[in-house]
Amino acid sequence: MEYDRYGGPQGLEIRAVARPQPGAGELLVRVHGTSVNPVDVSIRSGDMRIM
Repeated sequence: MEYDRYGGPQGLEIRAVARPQPGAGELLVRVHGTSVNPVDVSIRSGDMRIM
C-alpha cells in the first residue's frame, strides 16, 4: 500500500514498485510483516502536518 496525499483510507493504493538496488555500503532487507499504529494514522490523516 502506498499513498501520496493526506486523507482517509480512500487515498491508499496497491502499487507495483521496482525492487530497490542497494548501493555501496547498503543492504537490502526482506520485510515479512509490518504494522500500523495510532501515530501512523495521525500522520496519514494530516493531523501532524505542522510538524
